[in-house]
Amino acid sequence: MENKIDLKLLKNDDNQKNVLRLRLFSTGLERAIEAEILGEMPIKNCLFKIDEGEWIKIQKGEERNRTFFELPSEINAKRKSITITAQFVDSQEKLQTISKEITLPIKDARLYVSFDPNQVRIHASKQKDKLFVKIDYPQIYEILITDIFYEVQTEKGVEKIEFAGTAKDASIPLNNNQKFLLSACFKLCSRKTVKIPIYVNS
Repeated sequence: MENKIDLKLLKNDDNQKNVLRLRLFSTGLERAIEAEILGEMPIKNCLFKIDEGEWIKIQKGEERNRTFFELPSEINAKRKSITITAQFVDSQEKLQTISKEITLPIKDARLYVSFDPNQVRIHASKQKDKLFVKIDYPQIYEILITDIFYEVQTEKGVEKIEFAGTAKDASIPLNNNQKFLLSACFKLCSRKTVKIPIYVNS
């Protein structure tokens, strides 16, 4: 159903039998493009290429007329758009070529900052019924860390403790009669969360 809808939307006119559909997939800094020929009539000998690169065949066992391109890092970093070209033999035994340009969305600069938990310094000290936590990390992480919260794990379960903003300094209430595990949780770009255990100085 999805392919039929896309075929109808991508056609330039009713006489066009085949269209080239491009879809961009992105995970972190990695990007890939799915290129697929959609059509009403069967085709064969389908090939794809990026810009003036080499032609790529459809993978063995692939039932659809498509392939995936993993974009090299230099394209990810410098290029704003690329052109995908498809070549195939149609149902009338004619060689057809379709090209389409795809725009690469601008990446959030924060994705280029690598977060290393070993660069985070956490000092925690216990005083009576409170735990005082102080966190320090490289300044460049300021653009990467969008939230800091804490998790206290006891026999009863896990309690999430939140403060306003990125709380580098925190005062956490404790029950002295309970054993607990404490973690600082760093949310990166409002997406991924990294959890770092906190060791307490008595």
